[in-house]
Order: sequence, then structure tokens, then C-alpha cells
Amino acid sequence: MLRLLLLLDGEATDMDEFELDILGLSWAHVTIFLIGVDGCPHHHRHANELQRISDVNHHVSFADAQGNTPERFVTHELLKRHLGYDIPMQEFTQMEELPAYEE
Repeated sequence: MLRLLLLLDGEATDMDEFELDILGLSWAHVTIFLIGVDGCPHHHRHANELQRISDVNHHVSFADAQGNTPERFVTHELLKRHLGYDIPMQEFTQMEELPAYEE
């Protein structure tokens, strides 16, 4: 199974064509993370469209962040969407811990 993680800023000139292409995608599982700065004029439109695509095509998962979003939240959301199952915060916190140091 091919899994793809895409980080997008929503400002690409071909976002509308990309959204149409991804709508019918069936040969790969795609996790899309849309990043937007505060006040980005196109962010909400693309976020709404990508969410609709994700709702219809189970091969596409979507996460969204705009403005100042904590890295820990972003990492947790991307990981659970990319892996395809919910990871409880307690398990995620354990994943973040460094392994025990042994000499």
C-alpha cells in the first residue's frame, strides 16, 4: 500500500486541479496537512473542499492548522490520520519519550 503525506500551504496556483485529481484517487492513501498563516485568503475555501473530499474518499485524510498551532497537536493529528487509527494522547505521550539509556 502506498501512503503519501502532503504538506500544503494552500497558495499553490493549481489547488483547484489538485482537489479534483485527489477526489477520485483510489491507488494510494494520502494524508493532507494544510498549513495557513493567519488571514490567508484562500485557506478556509481549500480546507472546506479538502474536508469534503476526505469525507467522500476514505483514501484521503485531512488535517488543518492555521496560525499559531502547537507542534505537539500537529504531530498527534498527523500521526493518527496517517496511520489510520486513533492514538490516545496517553499512548502518544509514551511514544514521545526517549528510550532508556543503557551503557
